[in-house]
Amino acid sequence: MIFGDQPSEPTVPGLHFDLDRVWLCLSYLLQGKVSLRAVPRLLEVFDSYYGLDQPDEIPDWTTSRMWLMRLGLGQLRLPVARADDWAWFVDHSVQLGRDRCLAVLGARLSQLRPGPLRRADLRLLHLRVMRDPNMHSNHQELLGVLGLTGPPRVILSDHGADLRGGLRLLREGSALAGRTLDVYDIKHRCAVALKERLALDPRWADFLNAVGRCRNCAKQTEWAFLLPPVLRSMSRYLNLGELVRWAERTSWLVEHKPKGLLEHGSVARLEEKFGWLLDFGPQLQQWRHCYLVAARAEQAVRNLGLYRGVKDDVQSRLKLVVNEGPSKQMAAELVAFVAEQSKEVKGGERVPGSTQVLESCFGTLKALEKDQNRSGFTGLVLGLGALLGKLTKQVARQCLASTPIKAVRRWCEQNIGDSLQRKRGRIYGLARLDGATDLG
Repeated sequence: MIFGDQPSEPTVPGLHFDLDRVWLCLSYLLQGKVSLRAVPRLLEVFDSYYGLDQPDEIPDWTTSRMWLMRLGLGQLRLPVARADDWAWFVDHSVQLGRDRCLAVLGARLSQLRPGPLRRADLRLLHLRVMRDPNMHSNHQELLGVLGLTGPPRVILSDHGADLRGGLRLLREGSALAGRTLDVYDIKHRCAVALKERLALDPRWADFLNAVGRCRNCAKQTEWAFLLPPVLRSMSRYLNLGELVRWAERTSWLVEHKPKGLLEHGSVARLEEKFGWLLDFGPQLQQWRHCYLVAARAEQAVRNLGLYRGVKDDVQSRLKLVVNEGPSKQMAAELVAFVAEQSKEVKGGERVPGSTQVLESCFGTLKALEKDQNRSGFTGLVLGLGALLGKLTKQVARQCLASTPIKAVRRWCEQNIGDSLQRKRGRIYGLARLDGATDLG
């Protein structure tokens, strides 16, 4: 591509397109967060807008997909410096089938700036799709990461059952004991605290049942714009705030009945569909305070990390939102948790306390995959590497030049094998060849 007198970037060895074109496609995906299939359409709009006399060839969406995988694999294969200040962020991603994707992200504590972690602060250290992982297979994978970085200063995880055993074996059988901090992700700990409080409240189950009935009864009525948010099956307690916020605002509307609201329907119909909310007034106030305690604690640790004195800072923030009852008990529990997590942090040292950035990357990757994640893991998991680090056009050039297509295919064969979609096509092909799809 040429704009005015500015020449286009030279073609990268092994690429049919010039680097400007490649970088534009990758930018659509990584910064614009568009789907893979939308990239060719956006390129057509781009070419038309700039009125190019000789529009460039439009790469197919599968070509952009391969560029993304090559970039991610190139980032994964970058040299890793052995040091004693590494922080590992470890988690499994789950899709269909029995496979789990183990990802280990890393950051050097000496290179982190104050404030919450950003994707640019991290790099991908390890990525492996595993069939039915257990403590022993997880341990073997983590030993490989240990060989790259040396013993890390801190390992962060959600303490899930699929990882806890592997991390325990790693601590027991290596040089980690006594120097590597085991940090439990603050967001998951807050979710556990919320779940414990709500599980003890019989009104919570009644409230959830009423929310479900409300959605079914009102979704085809004139009050459909007041519907409650859809409850997620996963991480429900991490999203309590959205539900309580809806309930308190809708309760206010039902109680005060502003003129603008009644333009849409009758009072009788409004109370029929949403009047039940007024019965939960005291409970909503309690649940809101519990949520605020969890949210404030999570935000403090995510933004500030763990350090000497973090207990006092978190405690002072929670005093502003607690009231008598469950929220006060939960605040004391979370302050004690933060104190326990930070007791082995050295003076002047600050370590991360949240894996939120890793969860965010998994979410972005699933958005990129779109419908493809319905077929289990594919080579597109390599895109996780492209989401991390300080990505520039020159970094993309280096990664693409050093990572040919055959390297991506070899990695997929070694780490993924047959995807669910490939198995489906091969097996149903047997039925098709036998005439099972003949509808004539």
